[in-house]
Amino acid sequence: MRDSSAFEGFSEERLQFLAQLEQNNNREWFQAHKEDYLKSVQVPALDFVFALGERLKKGHYLRSAH
Repeated sequence: MRDSSAFEGFSEERLQFLAQLEQNNNREWFQAHKEDYLKSVQVPALDFVFALGERLKKGHYLRSAH
């Protein structure tokens, strides 16, 4: 089970990785940088989804200002 407090935001590294991916959008480059992807994109995204799910389970919904 994931820790709902694990999400600490998205890092600048994520933006750098995605910018590099845009310039090198091929399997060879991605395979060589897969650990960077896991660390800076996938793990924080999963932490975010889990933390959001926990909040939704507790009834912390986003409400419209209308």
